[in-house]
Amino acid sequence: MKDMRLKDINISIHKGIATIIINREIKLNALNSSVLEQLYVGFSKIEKNKSVRVVVLKGAGNKAFAAGADLEEISQKAGIFELRDYYVKFNSLYDKMLSLPQPIIAAVNGYAFGGGCLLALSCDLIIATRKSKFGQQEVNYGFTGGASILPKLVGRQRASEIVMLGTPFDSETFRQFGLVNKVVDEQDLDSVVAEICTVMVKKPAHVLNMIKKTINYSLETGLTESNKYETEVSTICLSTRESQEAIVKFLNRTDK
Repeated sequence: MKDMRLKDINISIHKGIATIIINREIKLNALNSSVLEQLYVGFSKIEKNKSVRVVVLKGAGNKAFAAGADLEEISQKAGIFELRDYYVKFNSLYDKMLSLPQPIIAAVNGYAFGGGCLLALSCDLIIATRKSKFGQQEVNYGFTGGASILPKLVGRQRASEIVMLGTPFDSETFRQFGLVNKVVDEQDLDSVVAEICTVMVKKPAHVLNMIKKTINYSLETGLTESNKYETEVSTICLSTRESQEAIVKFLNRTDK
C-alpha cells in the first residue's frame, strides 16, 4: 500500500508508521458519511499491510481532532432508516478500529466532541494538547452518544456526568478520568507521538495484536473469562520463534 489521498482523508506510511489525517479543517473535521466511509476504507487497507506496525490518527489544522457528527447532514436525513444507516457507519468504523491488529494512537489537538470523542476513545492511546477539549454533546442536540462504552471505561457515575450533562472537559480532566494517556504542549504533540511510535515499532507485532485483543475482550467479559483468554494468547505468543529468541537474548545479555 502506498500513500493515499482521498477526498477527506490523507494516509501516509513511513518506517512502519501509518498516519491518517482527517482533512475537513474548514468543518472542524466533522464526521459526515463520506469521512466515515473513507476512514473505514483506510483502516481496512492498513489492516492488510504487514509493514505497518502502528497507526497515528489526527485531524487537520489546530482547532479540532474531530468536532463530532455532522449536524448539517443529520438535519437532512429523512426518517428513521436513514438516521440508523448514518449511526451504523459510526459503529462499523469503531468496530474496525478496535479489531485492527495494529495499535492506534490518537493525536488530539483541539476539539474532540461527540463522535470525535468516541473516535479518539476507539484508539488504544490518546495523546492530547493542553488546549484540547473532550465531551459528549449529543444530549444537547436530542440524541445519545457514549452511553454504551463510557461506563465500561470510567464507571456509571462518571459516564453519566459526561453523557448527561453534555459539557466539555479539558484534556487534563480527561487524563484524571483515565481516558487520556498524556497531556502535552501543542508544539510537542508530534514529537511525543513520534517517540511513542518509535518504541512501539520495535515491539513484536503479534504480541501487540494479542495484547490489544485481550484488553478489548476484557471489556466485554468477566475477569475469569478474560484471564483464560490471556492464558491462551500468551501461550500462543510464547510458542513463536520471535518470542523464544527474545527470551534467549535477554538471558544471554552481558549487563547482568
